[in-house]
Amino acid sequence: MADATSPAKGLYSGAKLKQKRCEDMYKMYHAKFPDVETLTSKEYLTSISASASASRTVLLVDVRSEPERNVSMIPGALTLAEFESKMKNENNDVDGSSSDAANANASADPADEPVIVTYCTIGYRSGLEARRLRDTYSCKVLNLDGIVNYTHACAEVEEDGTANNSNNDNFNDDRSGGNHPKPMLVEPKTKKPTNRVHVFGADWNLAHDTFSPTFFSKPAMMLRGMGVIVSASFQNMQSTLCCCRKKPKRTKND
Repeated sequence: MADATSPAKGLYSGAKLKQKRCEDMYKMYHAKFPDVETLTSKEYLTSISASASASRTVLLVDVRSEPERNVSMIPGALTLAEFESKMKNENNDVDGSSSDAANANASADPADEPVIVTYCTIGYRSGLEARRLRDTYSCKVLNLDGIVNYTHACAEVEEDGTANNSNNDNFNDDRSGGNHPKPMLVEPKTKKPTNRVHVFGADWNLAHDTFSPTFFSKPAMMLRGMGVIVSASFQNMQSTLCCCRKKPKRTKND
């Protein structure tokens, strides 16, 4: 992978250099999805700190593979399969409900609906899924800057003292119901906090120094990377076909 951040190496060092490279990678990936809104991990942590006084909640969706998720997840996140099952069940409930209930659901204030945010390692796979989920379920989906950037945001929040005692209760893993003393990662099977994080491959080994990274071997990474490329190509082909279908037919008078 080309190092898009080499000019910055003289200005940054250590954790700051890793963070700068993460941010630059995310900008590079996100440029491929100009139609998808972005959300940084620092913005996310700030938003959940304020969630106690806000009516709108953030619904995180982890689009990574099972081996990656088994190492750790951001607290409260759903897997992609869990989220899609939730959306299908809600759609079925609306389809099978009375007309009054359906009208009430249609007239619900969009501002009260949860903000859906996808994440992966540093934003490429989650950008693909954010676009697909938006088009499939007609909902607004944002793309987080990734779990690696999240490790740096956690460290920043702790250093800045943003995660004070009054806000700590909001850093909650919804599946376990347990509150954590500061923003961090959790191991899904045990529901316990962990500093381990899966960074996919050696090129993305940029987590904050307070976290312990693990990643796929090179052959496994290449195989999974090919799967991502195929998925991206298929999605682009679908988008092209949709655009072609939407183009108005030309008449003789045109």
